[in-house]
Amino acid sequence: MIRIPHCLRCKNVKKGMVCDAYPDGIPKEVLEKEKRDGDICNNGVVFVKVR
Repeated sequence: MIRIPHCLRCKNVKKGMVCDAYPDGIPKEVLEKEKRDGDICNNGVVFVKVR
């Protein structure tokens, strides 16, 4: 079964699976963690679900 990372639903994610919270690439354990609007990912960057 394929599981789509929650990070792909965030408006902060960029090409290459990077974002402001993880400019060197989003770690696997972060990709697999369930996230909700308002969760802090790293360095104060907030998960914001694309609507």
